[in-house]
Amino acid sequence: MVLLRKTNIAPRGRKLAYDMRQERAFRKRLFWRRGLTSVLAPVALFLVLILGVVAINFGLNSSTSPEPRADGGTNVVVTGTVQRSPWLRLRKPDYRLVKTDNGKDYYLTTTSTGINLRTYEGKKVVVTGTETTTAKWGLTLFVKDIKVFVAPPPPYPAQKKVDTSKTVMYQVWLNYYAQNVSEDQPSMVVFENAARRLPDLAKMGVTTIQLSPVHPFLSGTTIGSPYGSRDYYDVNPGYAGFTNPQTDPGTKSERIAAFKKYVEAAHGQGMKVIMDCVYHSTDARNVLVAAYPEYYKHNADGRFVQNQYGFYVLDYAQSELVDYMISMVKYWKQTVGVDGCRADVATMVPLAFWAALNNEMKKIDPGWLMIAETTANLVSYSGPYSGPGYKGETYDKIYGFDGIYGVTYMLASRAILNGSRMADVLETAWEFPQNGTAAVPGGIFYRSVDNHDQRPRATLLAGGNAGMVASVAVNLTLDGIPFIFNGQEIGDVAPTSIAVQRFISWSHPLAPQNGEAFEKLISLRRNRPALNSGTTVWLDNSNPAGVVSYVRQSGSDRVLVVANLSGTDWSGTVSGTTGASLSGQGKDLISGLSVSSAVNNVMTLSLPAYSYVVIQIQ
Repeated sequence: MVLLRKTNIAPRGRKLAYDMRQERAFRKRLFWRRGLTSVLAPVALFLVLILGVVAINFGLNSSTSPEPRADGGTNVVVTGTVQRSPWLRLRKPDYRLVKTDNGKDYYLTTTSTGINLRTYEGKKVVVTGTETTTAKWGLTLFVKDIKVFVAPPPPYPAQKKVDTSKTVMYQVWLNYYAQNVSEDQPSMVVFENAARRLPDLAKMGVTTIQLSPVHPFLSGTTIGSPYGSRDYYDVNPGYAGFTNPQTDPGTKSERIAAFKKYVEAAHGQGMKVIMDCVYHSTDARNVLVAAYPEYYKHNADGRFVQNQYGFYVLDYAQSELVDYMISMVKYWKQTVGVDGCRADVATMVPLAFWAALNNEMKKIDPGWLMIAETTANLVSYSGPYSGPGYKGETYDKIYGFDGIYGVTYMLASRAILNGSRMADVLETAWEFPQNGTAAVPGGIFYRSVDNHDQRPRATLLAGGNAGMVASVAVNLTLDGIPFIFNGQEIGDVAPTSIAVQRFISWSHPLAPQNGEAFEKLISLRRNRPALNSGTTVWLDNSNPAGVVSYVRQSGSDRVLVVANLSGTDWSGTVSGTTGASLSGQGKDLISGLSVSSAVNNVMTLSLPAYSYVVIQIQ
């Protein structure tokens, strides 16, 4: 019999059970740890990759061309539109700047400036600031964090008015040229006929041709008002060289090619060509009436608004019309090569449009010339414009026009030659171009005595051809843009007409000597700083009823102009003044002869009726 020692096994069993429970718990924790690691590790890696892509994306999207700063660092300048960011709101405020040239996003922070981007949402802005690196949570989330300030887009680059100091304008009324200019026989190659006159105009010194409207009108011949356009993207068949434009108008491309050939011929002679831009209204049968009736103004009953000529009035409150018209002018610049625009009755179209057109065209050609035909609102239309610009731009003191018609001056000149006004009224019209309103400093005005609207031709006024030439001499020696109407260089008297065909008698000129006189005066204007860009000081003379006198001066170049605009010979005196004294021996720059010396700031002169002198003074 074996005797067994009594032992206590219960505590050991409990310990083993406990150890086994611990092991199971450990294994369970280990399982979950390994499981979570296997699951979360790829997720974490994916997130890191995403953040890396974000960092790279921001770095790429925020890159710009840096500009140097005074402290040696760099600024970034971005142009675009501020938009609300619909995603990735990791930064506040969650706005982005969409760059206009490639559409990439530029995220902004304004913590250093306190600017509320919400006020700029949807608006084009310029962003300038410094590039910095922002690190968070050990990761570089934003490689290029642009700390910026936001400014409204700058006004259109402050381009000055076109320099017109040596410009001599010559109007071509195309209706006159339905003839062979060497034989005065009917000929429908209007542009070609007009081009034959270009060498003579270049020799005379003309720098710019102002055409009458070129677009189709009425029956497409040369008869009718060219101011009622039927298609802004076409050329009148009656001008393009077709024998019978009503039955055989040619193709649009042929008509445009004829116009282009004329413009290129003028350019070949060193002259520019500007169009007559009739953009306030159109003929009722213009292609826009059916295609885009919303481009026109309508009465309360829905009918088209008509002006005094029966033309349908365009509505520039429609932004689509503004786009259409500016695109159309760009088309003629790019297709034909025209150099500017004479705005017919400019005040019938908002100045904001003309400013937009002028500035859009000057982006293409800084020498683009804008002229306003108007008798009203001369202060605003000749001065700087500030306000809304094209497609969200803001204009700050930019110009809608480079020059303005001087209608008051022209009418005064005609009245003087007709004997109904005293000569000194010309100075008043020069100083106050509209109803006693002074000219805007820097305003450039036409100086003319004739144009297509005037009846009769200036040669048929009481002063005759001599009076017209004397008036043109004043225009060519005053400040502003001298203007010559076709035919004045030969003393022609044919009136313009929209009802019948008129011809200029080129082969039988009434006063062929006019061209030589104009050529001398234009040469002086071109070569004498006093005449092309000097100041003007009007001087008293002993016969203000019939004589005008003034000094043009630029530095040491000083020129005295005296013109007898009356039908009576005159002997008398001209008195100098402070800032425009008369002294020493004078020389007539037209004849080359010496004139009497000034004594005590007074010069004695004798001038036949309707004559002039241009005197170089000490």
